[in-house]
Amino acid sequence: MLTLNEVKSSWVKTNSNDLDAQITGWISTATRKIKSMCRQPILQESVDFTFIGNDRQVRLAHITTALGNISNVAFRVSPFDTWQNQPTIDFAKFDVEGVWYFYREGYFESSYMWKVTTTAGWVIGDVPLDIKTVCGEMIYQLFKESPYATDQRVLGVTQIQKTQGGPGSIVVTTTFQDMIPRWEQMLEPYTIVTA
Repeated sequence: MLTLNEVKSSWVKTNSNDLDAQITGWISTATRKIKSMCRQPILQESVDFTFIGNDRQVRLAHITTALGNISNVAFRVSPFDTWQNQPTIDFAKFDVEGVWYFYREGYFESSYMWKVTTTAGWVIGDVPLDIKTVCGEMIYQLFKESPYATDQRVLGVTQIQKTQGGPGSIVVTTTFQDMIPRWEQMLEPYTIVTA
């Protein structure tokens, strides 16, 4: 979602290469978390969509990220049968207002289980800004919780209260908010609700 250079220049603010392996690990962690929260691939990967036919020409793909060309289609009668490949020329994909569907020249018979193989997700340069922002904030928080951070600035500070205690003592109380609800709200347009 974010490149190493983007994280180093915009989120962690370092020119050193000493943290490259750690930052790459944080990028992977944030990417996995966002994919889990959205319940769909975010970065391009090969995906098998399996479903029972609906006796119609159109079948909802249950995905809102980019969908690539169909590379394979197969069907089987029962879960114990082997998949029977079909010519992909009779199949297509299309989207309606960002929701993807599969199309078959005939129809998706309800007596079969279908498997459509394609790529799903965006190339890194096309990932929406909201998703990149959530990724950056997750990485920033991982950085600030690590021993590599040199200051105490963290995300989600809602209140800092300083009070003077007894002679010569100051008590500092810091309150943080949970960032997960904020991230869920930002990712909501990219989250699959039903499967």
